[in-house]
Amino acid sequence: MKQTTSTAVVFILSILIVISLVLLFAPYYTHEGTGVSLLSYTWFPSEHTALAEHISSLTDGRTVNDILGCTVLIPLCGIACFFLLWNFRDNLLISSLTGIWSLWGFIWYAKNPMLRLTSGMWITFLLLFAAACAVSIVYSIMLWCNIKSDKENIGENEVVSIQ
Repeated sequence: MKQTTSTAVVFILSILIVISLVLLFAPYYTHEGTGVSLLSYTWFPSEHTALAEHISSLTDGRTVNDILGCTVLIPLCGIACFFLLWNFRDNLLISSLTGIWSLWGFIWYAKNPMLRLTSGMWITFLLLFAAACAVSIVYSIMLWCNIKSDKENIGENEVVSIQ
């Protein structure tokens, strides 16, 4: 695979990962005229007791603990994917892991009723994770085809050198 294509795909994936991390600080829930980010709601639930009670009443008693995965695990794995992508650029395993991370984020946001309470940001996160998953799949297929063609070229060179 050409180096410029690989760099461009890694750059696109990195931008999608960074946007998903930055949006965790953007206002997600709106309650009583103020916006509350997912990280603020998760890290400082005592400062948002009215919002917590409102969300709990809308989602059959769910609490802040039900969204810890999307505010702790998914961002940490996203940061790991970001650094792994840049350190091991043309690695099929790393591009596959990035695809798995984005699919995991998409499923987490899609299935959790607490995260579906806002339409705009929820859809933005879903689109980001879907785009990252699609780019990762395309990148993985490109890397797989490149590995396959390299193995075929190596096999042809060996046959020629034997004769």
